[in-house]
Amino acid sequence: DDGRYQQRFLLNATWWGGPPAPIIFYTGAEGNGVDTFWPHCGPVLELARQLNAMLIVGEMRFFGKSMPFGESGSFEHTPERLGLLSIDQTLADYATLITHLREAFSAQSSPVICVGGSLAGSLSFFMRAKYPTVVDMSLAASAPILGYPKLTDPYGWYRVATNTFEKQAPGCPDKVRARFASLLTANARSVLLRGRPLESATFRR
Repeated sequence: DDGRYQQRFLLNATWWGGPPAPIIFYTGAEGNGVDTFWPHCGPVLELARQLNAMLIVGEMRFFGKSMPFGESGSFEHTPERLGLLSIDQTLADYATLITHLREAFSAQSSPVICVGGSLAGSLSFFMRAKYPTVVDMSLAASAPILGYPKLTDPYGWYRVATNTFEKQAPGCPDKVRARFASLLTANARSVLLRGRPLESATFRR
């Protein structure tokens, strides 16, 4: 084991004009894998056609077929694997993949445009921010980049959601807080009396 794994990606060079025509890199995020992207990729394919670009769709680690420890082993809960599914690790994967493919196609002169929406959009933005020598431009749609640590108040979204529920159903947030407090109390009592966490059998239908 040399610490490497097989990462899957899709590549469409139908309209690519060769170097220095651009490369569009879709920063794949959570989901069932890159093969499920194609039924929804019309706008990105159209962009590739208009720009005479190569389109690459990266598959995020621990999703689809990109399993660092195999289909079953990738989901084992072990301390040494903490942190392997992270934004930083995903960005490093994509920077490595882009660099490899540019070399494989002798496309060092081709600018790279990262694109994505939602989490994929955040990854697209962070690729440009963290790897400006690899990525020349980023197109990020619906990307909640301000929700990440040190960029904004980490509890801002929760306050908005709580206020929305309060407006729609007055008293709802207080009831939810009370139920969570009851669960925490019951769990603490269970651990104290039995020496083990609250069992699911307590919540029988």
